[in-house]
Amino acid sequence: MPIAHRFAPIAFLILLPLLVFWRLIFAGEVLYWGVPLTQFYPWHTLINQALAAGQLPLWTDLLGNGAPLLANHQTAFFYPPNLLLRLLPVEHALGYLVVLHIIGAGLAAWMWGRMLRLDNLGCSVLALSYALGGYVVGRTQFITMVAAYAWLPLLLALTERLIRQRSATNIIWLGGALGLQFLAGHAQTWFYSVVLLLLYGLYRARSPRPVLMILLAIVVALGLAAVQVLPTAELTLHSQRTDGVDHDFAMTYSYWPWRLLTLLAPDLYGNPALGNYVGYANYWEDHAYIGVLPLLLALLAIARWGRHCARRRGQADTVDVLEGWGAGAPQPFFAALGVLAVVLAMGKHTPLYPLLFHNVPGFNFFQAPTRLMLWFAISASTLAGIGVHRFWLSYRLQYGTRLMLAGAVAVFVVAWVARRGGLAPPQVYTPALERMAVLLALACGVLLLRGRAPDDPDTRVAISHLPQPVWQVLIVVLVAADLAIAAMPLTPTISAALYHTANPVAAVLDSGVPSRLHVDAIYQYDLMFNRYFTFKWFGRADLTYWQSLRTSLLPNLNVVDGIACTGNNDPLVVERWRNLLERTQLESPPRAERLLRLMNVGFVLTRKPLAPDWQAVDGVPHLYRLPAPWPRAWLVEQSQVISDAGQVLVHMSEPEFDPRVSVLLEEPLPLPTSPTSQRVMPNAVHGSLVDPPALSLREEFNRRTIRLTTTRPAYLVLAYTYYPGWHATVDGQAVALVRANYAFMALPLPGGSREVVLQYRPSSLLWGAWISGLTIGVLVGVIVYRSRAQRGCASPRGTG
Repeated sequence: MPIAHRFAPIAFLILLPLLVFWRLIFAGEVLYWGVPLTQFYPWHTLINQALAAGQLPLWTDLLGNGAPLLANHQTAFFYPPNLLLRLLPVEHALGYLVVLHIIGAGLAAWMWGRMLRLDNLGCSVLALSYALGGYVVGRTQFITMVAAYAWLPLLLALTERLIRQRSATNIIWLGGALGLQFLAGHAQTWFYSVVLLLLYGLYRARSPRPVLMILLAIVVALGLAAVQVLPTAELTLHSQRTDGVDHDFAMTYSYWPWRLLTLLAPDLYGNPALGNYVGYANYWEDHAYIGVLPLLLALLAIARWGRHCARRRGQADTVDVLEGWGAGAPQPFFAALGVLAVVLAMGKHTPLYPLLFHNVPGFNFFQAPTRLMLWFAISASTLAGIGVHRFWLSYRLQYGTRLMLAGAVAVFVVAWVARRGGLAPPQVYTPALERMAVLLALACGVLLLRGRAPDDPDTRVAISHLPQPVWQVLIVVLVAADLAIAAMPLTPTISAALYHTANPVAAVLDSGVPSRLHVDAIYQYDLMFNRYFTFKWFGRADLTYWQSLRTSLLPNLNVVDGIACTGNNDPLVVERWRNLLERTQLESPPRAERLLRLMNVGFVLTRKPLAPDWQAVDGVPHLYRLPAPWPRAWLVEQSQVISDAGQVLVHMSEPEFDPRVSVLLEEPLPLPTSPTSQRVMPNAVHGSLVDPPALSLREEFNRRTIRLTTTRPAYLVLAYTYYPGWHATVDGQAVALVRANYAFMALPLPGGSREVVLQYRPSSLLWGAWISGLTIGVLVGVIVYRSRAQRGCASPRGTG
């Protein structure tokens, strides 16, 4: 082939996303709407700060009374492309990563098309409809989801190669790609991808051996990614999702059946970029648009396969337009998968997904059934590529296309008249119908230009005089323009100055005694979803407007200013801490205030203070200062053992429980005895709030150092989240560190002047690193051995 013919489509797949997202690449603007600002930027800011301090980003004390950082899967610390976040400003790198992975999705889809033996046009349509389809361009703010999405076509290609060539090397390649997809940071996408690969393997191979090889590749993937898998698994076991999510939460964002109409008219119910979305839930979760022409081509591929099967019924030869596939042709699999995806994505609207949720392990860990439209995205794109592969016009197709063209014209006229005559229903955005009609007419027109095949004797269809390369360019341009126009408004961008806004409130919160900020749940929800992140509208791209959000101190924005907060806007959080935080919303105001004090809260953002003595902070609306906040570390003499965790939580808010005198334990913890414990020490503190001069507390990444003096043995109570992996020493000697006050920690302390060091060294990370290293070593050894064996077989044998 000429070089231009071979590489021009690939170059186009690279250049088009750069043009669609030109503001991120060329204008210096950045992502901000939703989780880029409130999650990903704070997480990676913390990671970079930890690395700059010479520490691994294992833990942060700025979120939720302390929380695992690296174990949070969506930080994706070990994912190789995220090195950009270490080398470039985080706010810019997040946008670059999105564009990089959308380009990667297109190239991976091209490779998948090649594995299907599609021509350049088929590969191009497949790649464009997958890389710029609504499922991914509607979710550009979810960086890890975009990253994991990009790997799916490559995984299918490697699975197909493994089925054709059953070798250890192909198992390693598939396992490596699966491992990288897991490290990309979105477990739900990874799980759905694994299920898809197993279903595809069962369909293609129709025997257990290839499926067992795919399972072995999954084991390889988990071994390679163990350095992330084990810490995340440990966090899951201690999180609110230990036993999965509850049914109502899981069914959140079930695909709205009426959104099926938006597969042809994506903005039929409005668009948040236009400020007029009126559909169910939000726009992006149900967005699955792949383009008008690709959808027609996908349906055409199914119809061609059906007609082919009807003609070939009763014959052994079942080869169709795709050479070399036979009975395992991909059309029926992906047609069935696309339908299954839509039905499952509807979640609570059908009985099928609840059946999976309650009976199939894995599905009960995730919300948003609509994300199963991932399967629809790859199915419809694959079928679209097959549909345009070696496309010719038959008389029946010509007749149907002409009828569709007439229908498109009629729809345009009706929509135009309805909009200008005020006859359209208020929930229908008629310009979307006009756009659909225009695209449908153009699609029909381009298909009609193709003409009949050279060997087709039916003269009712004319032979096209349009050169084939010109027709192919028209197809690609129409698909690309359709998807690009639909995609561009869905990624709001803004000046990078947003992330560098100074926050004057940070100085106000820097009080003498270290304390935490608490953001009332009602206040937080109202500010986030009723003011800034409404589903109806992305909001105006006004820097001053969004700077007010940046300095609002909502979780996790507090991290950017180095302010400790009880909130934690992470997908996985420690269950005990979360239960305690939710308890503050259910209790009466006096009891809720007691719990907040126990959590080391010194400031509260709320519209309704719980007590009249809370002091409003001048110049900061809705911010209140609690008088005499409790410290993060204090001493008590007494302990009370309550083995039932639920009773501990109840007892904590009871008026008779005084945490300044006693600590609640779930197992006995004797105090040490010391011959010097009765000696009076200067500056000693005991049984009351700690006087700052008597206790010094230093927080570092993964480490806390406390120096204090006490007259006699006592319990050192710490308002930090209890979590496995923390170890304590007193003057260099290891001591027991136990769960205390339901969610926090305590340790026994002998009398005297002491230095207490708390160090976070999770064994899950150590074991994960060993397993990942061992897996890499074994795989390298296998590859080297097989490479040498193949070279030995290829070398000429000597003659005797």
